[in-house]
Amino acid sequence: MAEQLPERARWRAADAEREAVIEALHRHGAAGRLDLEELTERVGVALSAKTLGELDLLLADLPVEAARPRGRPWWRRRLALRAGELAVVDGFFVTIWGVTGHGSFWPAWLILLSAFVYLRGVLRELQRRERRREREERRSA
Repeated sequence: MAEQLPERARWRAADAEREAVIEALHRHGAAGRLDLEELTERVGVALSAKTLGELDLLLADLPVEAARPRGRPWWRRRLALRAGELAVVDGFFVTIWGVTGHGSFWPAWLILLSAFVYLRGVLRELQRRERRREREERRSA
């Protein structure tokens, strides 16, 4: 493994790798680990870096960040699940309408009602998240 590190350090850096380092530097700057002058300097070096070793040096004295969770946040998953449930129920009503006779399209009222209920839930969730964020900002200030 020790032999791989120097070899890796000589590899040419891609734009995506430079951008990833710049994003990490910005997160460290936002966390207060880098002042504006040092952040600007390191971003400039990252933009002109030719090898992975040069990029690695920019992050060497900073703590390793925890891996970000992948996928949707829990509240988005919950809203997506709720939308799927409503779509299944609405599909059931449309099926009943199709099987029983094609009079007026009465499932439209149920679809509109379920859309209203879903959107109300989305707005409530967004308001909850905003209130929680404001409380956290007040605590940290």
